[in-house]
Amino acid sequence: MTDHDRYAAQLKSLIDDYNARIAKFEERMESASAQARRDYAERLDEMQRARDAAEEEMQAFNDAAWAGAEEMRKGFKAAWSEISKAADRAMSR
Repeated sequence: MTDHDRYAAQLKSLIDDYNARIAKFEERMESASAQARRDYAERLDEMQRARDAAEEEMQAFNDAAWAGAEEMRKGFKAAWSEISKAADRAMSR
């Protein structure tokens, strides 16, 4: 397995973990009051947009030649940090 393959697998694992967090949030949302569900829906939308952006970054990384992948990896790392913060904010409200 190449470094590129290992990193791609790591990215997929992060996104899978994030999808699990979204699923837990959706469960929490289902048992909430009507007003809370509206608030949760907004936060869920934010989480899903962040996840979609991460998936796009991962696809770009997978499509990049290894020579350019290091720069892509750095960009994804920064994007993932923001995604993680968004999830933490949404889950803590």
